[in-house]
Order: sequence, then C-alpha cells, then structure tokens
Amino acid sequence: MASPFSTWLQRLEFSNEDLRRRGLLTEQIETIGVSPTVVEVSGQRLLQFVSDDWLNLGHDPALHESIKNSLAKEDGQRFGSGTSSILAGTRNELADLENETAAFLSTQSAVVFASSYAACQGTLASITTKDDIVFAPASIRASLLEGVSLSGAKLHLFPSGRWGQLRSLLQAHRPSGLRAFILAESNAFLDGQEPVLQDLTQCSEDHDAILVVDESHAIGVYGSRGQGRIHELDLASRIPFQIGSFGKGLGCAGGFVAGPNALICHLRHHVRSLLETTAISLAQIAACRSALSRIQELNVDRMKLRSLSSDLRKSLRERGWNVDQSESPIIGIRYRSAKLAGSIAEKLLQKGILVGVIRPPVVPEGESLLRISVNLQHTAHDCQRFVSALAEVG
Repeated sequence: MASPFSTWLQRLEFSNEDLRRRGLLTEQIETIGVSPTVVEVSGQRLLQFVSDDWLNLGHDPALHESIKNSLAKEDGQRFGSGTSSILAGTRNELADLENETAAFLSTQSAVVFASSYAACQGTLASITTKDDIVFAPASIRASLLEGVSLSGAKLHLFPSGRWGQLRSLLQAHRPSGLRAFILAESNAFLDGQEPVLQDLTQCSEDHDAILVVDESHAIGVYGSRGQGRIHELDLASRIPFQIGSFGKGLGCAGGFVAGPNALICHLRHHVRSLLETTAISLAQIAACRSALSRIQELNVDRMKLRSLSSDLRKSLRERGWNVDQSESPIIGIRYRSAKLAGSIAEKLLQKGILVGVIRPPVVPEGESLLRISVNLQHTAHDCQRFVSALAEVG
C-alpha cells in the first residue's frame, strides 16, 4: 500500500507534467555572470535583458569594498545576525541603515525587512483589518494582495491600467464609515506602467482613503537622487509612507517601509514577516548602506537609462508591438498564451538573447508576456539586435 507521502508526491508529478503540457513550467537554467549585460549558460554567452540591477550598483567597486570591510571586522561579531531584532535588539549597523533610509526618503523613520516581498505582505496584513476595504489593480504584486488576504479585508480588483474606474468603484462599493485603502505600484513590476500618482493622490484625498504606494521598482531610477516617483513628482508631503526595495535599482537585496514614527513602531510589533525572521546580515547591511550613498550621485546615469528605455519602446512600437509609453526600464510585451510566449523566448535564446517570461498564475490564465529589463550598459546596438531578433521570431 502506497504511503500518504508517495501518493501526494505522485499527484505533484502529475501536476508538474500538466504545467509542462500547458506551457507553464519554467525550466531552471544556471547562469554565470560575465558582465552587466552578458551571462553564460552552458558555455554559450547570451545578451541578457532580465536583470533588474538597472544601474549596475551590484557591480559597483565601492559596494564590494564595503562588503569586504564588514567581513574583515575583528570585533567578534558573527556573519549572520542570529535572530530577529525584536528578540536580540537592533544591531547598531542595522539601526544606521534604517536611519539613513528614513533620511534618504525624508520620513521620520524606517524599518528594514529581509525582502520587499516580506515588507509588502507583512505591512498590508498588519495595517488592514476585516472591517476595511481595499482597491487595487488586478496585476499588482501578489505580496500586497496576500497581505490583504491575511487580514481579511474586503478586496475590489479592477483591470490593470484602468485607474479611471477607481472613483466610481469607491463611490459604489465603499459603505459609509468603512476605512478604505488604495494600493499602487509607482512602476509596475510586470510591464513598467507608470500610474498618474498625482491623480491617485487627489482621488485618495477626495474619498478619504489611504494610498499605499510600492516604490520597489522605482527606487534608484526616479527622482533627482533616486528616491523614487513620489519624490520626483513632489508628493512626499501627501503620501506619508512607502514600501521599497534595496534590490532592483539599488543592486542589493532586502526591503523596507519608510514613514511616520507611529506607523514604524506599529510594524515592528505586529508584522510577523519581521518578528519571526532573522534580521539581515552585516554584509547585506553594508552593501545597502553603500548603495544608498552611491545612488544619489547617479543622476546622469538615471537619465541615460530612462532615455535608452524610451528609445527601445519607440523601436518596438514602430515594429508593431503595443507597449506602454513610459520611461521605465521594465518593458512588457504581451502574448495570448504561455506556450507562445515561451516559444518566442526559446527562439530568442537560440539567437543568443535571454529574456524573462511571465506566466500564470503571476498573470491571469490566457495571458503571458515577455518581460524586458533595460540595463545602463546596454548599447543602442544591443537594443536594435533584440528588436531585430524579436521581429524574426515573434
């Protein structure tokens, strides 16, 4: 007689095979980094459009030196932090990073998480309740929606990009006295859509709703010092807190929430993804602090990256692809099926180009997309090579 585990394992094998048949199984590849724009896979060098380290801070010598210095300390400190900050106290280096993050974003305080996923999920789970109502685009990051689900708040989703529907949804579905939240990504992780934050801010104020903005894919790329779109649009005084990432534009790892003292104190005592997670390591802290300092000096690089991204979008539109008009380094090219998107990505791979494929459940059934990430070191020739290859296979 088969054991419960072997029976369950067999069901998983059937499920995995079903994913493969439907074109939803992602084959894992092992990569070796050669340069910011080139990786090696099975001995083949590929031009990559997948990394979100858009400004190459992950390759920055100053950042690497800060990591080495943190590891060379002879004060008896361990590499890892050992436990969560709520149990062991906040290490002075982590406190410095949190203070520097708050200063960078002109907020009273900040708290650091092991990842932006943990920051998104934990924050929404702790600030919303079953008596609240939340409005969000259907394509928003799953970590935010999972946080809402954990809290039991009522959730109303609307089609991606249809922000014009928000006012009517608030009027139709928000009973009197019910606290409302509006969730938005300032730079959408799927396709780089940039919602009009000025309009969202005004809408939240008109309807007495709380606007929660995830800047994870905007930090580093927007703003005169890389603080994100909230600061670029001069909305910091009207959007009192934000969620962000030390990955992506800062080239490191980890997440944060920055905002008023009262909010950060609440999160420190209520967010399980913070309370029950080991705090980030000294090396990670050192890298994040170095990245926060360096990113403020890279305004010329930011402008170059956004120009390069706009030019690639223009080239794609000229070839007939419907891509959003944006300066984001993230570009989404949508297809009607996962099999089709996967097939095109495989053909591009054969031509020496690596792109990302987004499949269900990240997007709804019947949709998939190629996700393109533009890098500061991509040349006009690199971008043209990609467009030409895509025209041949897609």
